Amino acid sequence: MPRFFRCARTGLLYPADYVENWGRKYGIGLGPEPVSEALVNNYGGDIAINRDNMLSMRPVAVCKAQVDLVDIPDKSPELKRMAILAIDDPHMDERAQVMRERQREHDPKMRRIYEDEKAFRAKVNVN
Repeated sequence: MPRFFRCARTGLLYPADYVENWGRKYGIGLGPEPVSEALVNNYGGDIAINRDNMLSMRPVAVCKAQVDLVDIPDKSPELKRMAILAIDDPHMDERAQVMRERQREHDPKMRRIYEDEKAFRAKVNVN
């Protein structure tokens, strides 16, 4: 049965060597104690527009929740909940896309902005 570390807040899974390589491969800049590097949305923060891709988003932060060692059965659907690691997404492109989708799902104001942006992008032929 494979071993993973699970974020106590998000339920996302991290590799078995997560704690062993803390500060060298994972969690760089997050302090000496191994914590989850999962992102969480700040729905109270102001919406900002990314100048590179003209997409709006509320701020996000590293949740820094406790991580616990767990055994997950080989065919468990939970294995699909692997975290996107900062080392694999250094510019936060993939993680920001996931967080933006969550904001759109849970925040009516972001949902309206998303639809406006989608219509604008279609109008000017931007992918």
